[in-house]
Parts: sequence; C-alpha cells; structure tokens
Amino acid sequence: MQSKVKKLSSLERLRTAFSHFTLLFTVAFGFLTTLTLIEEPSKTLQPTFATTTVRGPASVTTGTLSSGKAFMSTLEVGCQIKEELKTTSEHIRIKSPGCGLNLKENITVQNMTNRLSATIFMQGNTGFTTDYLALHEGENTILIQSKTLEGQTQTREVTVLRE
Repeated sequence: MQSKVKKLSSLERLRTAFSHFTLLFTVAFGFLTTLTLIEEPSKTLQPTFATTTVRGPASVTTGTLSSGKAFMSTLEVGCQIKEELKTTSEHIRIKSPGCGLNLKENITVQNMTNRLSATIFMQGNTGFTTDYLALHEGENTILIQSKTLEGQTQTREVTVLRE
C-alpha cells in the first residue's frame, strides 16, 4: 500500500506555521485579557492627586515678532473699577491681585471686543492670572467679574489699547 502523504512546499509550510503562530498568539492574548478583566484592580495602582499643587498657565514666556513687537505680554491690572492700559502685543495675559474679591468664587475675564474669554488660574489667596487672550487692533474692553468678600457682584473694566 502506497502512502498518499503529500509533501508540502516551503511556502505552504511557512503559511501553516504562520497560521499556527497567529492562532496561538490570539488564544494567549484573549486569555490574558480575560484575566485582567476578572481581577480586581490593585489599590496601589490607583492614581493619587496632590491637593497642594496649583495649576498655572501652559506658557508664561513672551514672544516677539520679526518686527520686534511683542507677540505676547503680561499686563498687571490694579484694583481700580476702570483702568486704561496700552500694549503693542497681539495677546495679553492679565495678572491681578485679589482686590477684595472672593477668590473661591467664579471669576470671569472676557474681552468684550472679540467676545473671547480667558481661563483663570488662581495664585493662592493673593490673586489670579489668565491664559493669553487675543486682542484686536485698537481699543479692547476687558471685563473682570466676580463676587466680593461681602457677596456683592463686582465688575472691573479694563480698556486695553493695542497700538
């Protein structure tokens, strides 16, 4: 009786080996995935957050354009209800002391000229700063709104002239 065993070519042997490897890898990966879904997560892998860190703006540097004008700058705003400032920058970051505001309440800073709002970053109990806020050329009206320590709403108006 003659054996009807067919010899496989090297390409067919390679395909068969690859198929077996793929099947084995898939079964092993499925098994490990199932184990991780069944196990209770370890307490040591839970994220911990420090309560003492303060979030700040991503960038506190200033940039300059090829013309030599500042692209970004920081303006120190005082405690006056109305204030006028000048800048040549296209973007400003506002830095302000507390000025009797309740710093635990929501503070908003908005450029009313282009309707853009700034993100507020608290600086402990001493004041706040913002991210960079775009300015139009000419006069920009910026409103800073919050509640005072007495609970009254206070609106400060800062007019920034971009030259």
